[in-house]
Amino acid sequence: MAAKTSAIEAKPREIPFRIVIGNSSEPNIVRLRAVMSKGEDERTKTVLSDPSCNATVCVESGDLIPALVDFFEEGKCECRPRGIDLQAIAPSGAERFGRDIYSFPSLERIILNSNVLGAPQQQILLQYPRASHITELHLRGCKLGDQGIRQLASTWPFKSLVMLLLAQNGISHAGTNAVAKLLLESTLLETVSLAENDFGATG
Repeated sequence: MAAKTSAIEAKPREIPFRIVIGNSSEPNIVRLRAVMSKGEDERTKTVLSDPSCNATVCVESGDLIPALVDFFEEGKCECRPRGIDLQAIAPSGAERFGRDIYSFPSLERIILNSNVLGAPQQQILLQYPRASHITELHLRGCKLGDQGIRQLASTWPFKSLVMLLLAQNGISHAGTNAVAKLLLESTLLETVSLAENDFGATG
């Protein structure tokens, strides 16, 4: 562990990410620090040294992903994030979006709330290589619409979901068959949110 501390101190920079500990309804927020001298930010140091940490990495800009991947892959900490929360990815291209979510092999939850997911991003999500390991998929406010939900339903790979959030996606009565297909294929679901869509009385 001492060797890893030395490696961290050799690069005096602060990486602007947050790790959200997912064990409470009001998660603890800690900042990742590349410089963690003895006694500094003890909570952060404890989190980063715990390989079983149930953490979600919140990334506020897709441009920061390479530095984050570098932080985890170079052995700067023992923690392996179980989830990723990508924020402000709407301007990014499909290629970068794919790199973002494929860079973390231990994911169990993917949070993409309030990002616009066009057809290319949806296709990348469907091709996610560890889709069968994902237990939570948060797609609130992604503007999928009826066409988007149909595309997702066409080859839905997320068979182990426990939580699926599809609120605020502009899904109308025309998309209800696709929604039903997703729900039927995700047999382990415990929590589903379809709030604030446009199903109407017939949906």
